[in-house]
Amino acid sequence: MKNHLYEFSSSETLDLSGLSDERKPVFAAGVTILSAAMDTLDIKELHFSDGALREGVLYDMEDRFKDIDVRNQNRRNARLSIPC
Repeated sequence: MKNHLYEFSSSETLDLSGLSDERKPVFAAGVTILSAAMDTLDIKELHFSDGALREGVLYDMEDRFKDIDVRNQNRRNARLSIPC
């Protein structure tokens, strides 16, 4: 992807399928950040997922908190936050 971006003279001339005009100015920066993260973490490839990060976080939270009664936790937090 980085090499492909070099073919364009500016963000306005980016012609990538699915890339909206609003995202064009920040796309190259995002690719640069992602590339640096992949290099640092020694990640060789990424796979597309049609799920979003927030969906993954919600699924993770569902598993972590399925046995916790949030009402009890809120009452406990409220008692701890009231000065004696």
